Amino acid sequence: MTKSTKTQMANNDNSWDLDAMLSQEIQDLNRDSAEDRRVKEAVIMSKPDPNRIDANDSDEEYNPGVDNYYYPDDDDEYEDDLAIRDPELFKITESNRQIAIDCSLKSSDSKHKLTRRPSELVFSDPPVLISKDDYIQVTFHYGLSEEKKTRRCKRYMMMCDFGEESMYAMRWGIGTLLRSGDELHIASVVDTDEDVEDMNEDEKYRLWGELDRHSKTMISRVKTTMDEMLLYNIKIVTHSVAGKTRESLLNLVRL
Repeated sequence: MTKSTKTQMANNDNSWDLDAMLSQEIQDLNRDSAEDRRVKEAVIMSKPDPNRIDANDSDEEYNPGVDNYYYPDDDDEYEDDLAIRDPELFKITESNRQIAIDCSLKSSDSKHKLTRRPSELVFSDPPVLISKDDYIQVTFHYGLSEEKKTRRCKRYMMMCDFGEESMYAMRWGIGTLLRSGDELHIASVVDTDEDVEDMNEDEKYRLWGELDRHSKTMISRVKTTMDEMLLYNIKIVTHSVAGKTRESLLNLVRL
């Protein structure tokens, strides 16, 4: 940007036109150059989810009276690497996602055998909602069962910014860390410098709308992931908060 251009952006009181300057900077950044064209295009490689339950037919022969388990077909290099780096964690992860096949099935049905999903593996209805101008909390349960004895509850908190890596970390955490009877908290923060008390009604409404979108997105992603897990008596709490990111997360941890 030339000096004369910057001078034209100044007002009579010598204050800069920040919008115009920002627009010019964005145009400069987006301008295609010969150097840009020499950069190779990025390649995104998809990897199978190591915690996803696949109900495809198994090619293994079914033997009545013998413990038969279904394992998802997964050639993910990460799983092989995990088995080498941390055999104990790999064993726990595998045991969390294997499903025993009903041995009452007749051998003639083995060709079409499918895993039977327990009826308890559903979400509680309705969820418990706490809603404020700067905070939305939703609590619900998954897999409630009085017959399933669970160990001492462990509480986990995960942060979510809805990026690809964040979503993968959430799926990995649910599939690897959670055990029946545990409690899961997932938090998302809408960063804002202004106190909610100082906002007018329109600003509060727009802020609450963004918090609501974050809350619903978290719930949708969690439900999609939990539907693939064989876990019981899981308590799930989503937190959608407005404020300074670091301070908001620290306040949630102290709860």
